Amino acid sequence: MAQILTHDPKIIQPELNREEIQIEIKPSFPALITGRWDHKYEKFYIWSVFLSLVVISVFAQLVFPTKFSWITKTISDQGSFVANPSGHLLWRIGVIINGIAHIPHILYIKNHIGFIHPKLANLFGVVGISSAVGFSLVGLISMDYGPIHYVFALIAFVGYYFAGNFTFLIINRKSNPAYVKFKKSGLLKLFYLFFNVSGLGCLFSFLFYETPTNQRIYPPVEWAFLIAICIWLLIWPRMIKTINSAKK
Repeated sequence: MAQILTHDPKIIQPELNREEIQIEIKPSFPALITGRWDHKYEKFYIWSVFLSLVVISVFAQLVFPTKFSWITKTISDQGSFVANPSGHLLWRIGVIINGIAHIPHILYIKNHIGFIHPKLANLFGVVGISSAVGFSLVGLISMDYGPIHYVFALIAFVGYYFAGNFTFLIINRKSNPAYVKFKKSGLLKLFYLFFNVSGLGCLFSFLFYETPTNQRIYPPVEWAFLIAICIWLLIWPRMIKTINSAKK
């Protein structure tokens, strides 16, 4: 009986190690929705969200009744059931999901840069989540419904513009351990310029541009700002890695 109850610690230890490994590689749902996923998953999550937007956009443009042009067609034209009867539904569903998926991403950024300036990081979180919800509502309410669609589009674009600039303010504070690296980064400065020029161009176009067809925005600047937003979201794993390495 004693032999049956006796366990070899060499056998038990590997089993415990395997259990620990399984726990580490299985991110919990609460961790996911609060942006606290493991570093092994951050790039996978962020790139999955980005590529899903690319896929639904490519599909919507391929099935568009006429040749789709970024010069004459806005982002919202992809989701118009009048202009794009075959491709609007998939695009709209995808945008709704995509906007919701941005929320954990916003929280992920906030969680990693909040220590630099907590108040500004909290403001970034509120504005960032509002812009993500606005983005989802752009998919829910298509441009065919009129002004309400453009209100949500404005919430999304204004939100992302200010959210992006809040993060630029935070990482360029002297309390940031990676402050010197970011101040010397020519590539980051170039992107900051692109983000703001395209963002301001998009917002001013939204407010003042109008065509005989009541198009409320000049398409090229809208597409440019969307690209800037995507790049801004994609670069954060590298940015956070730089901040964390500077702490050590």
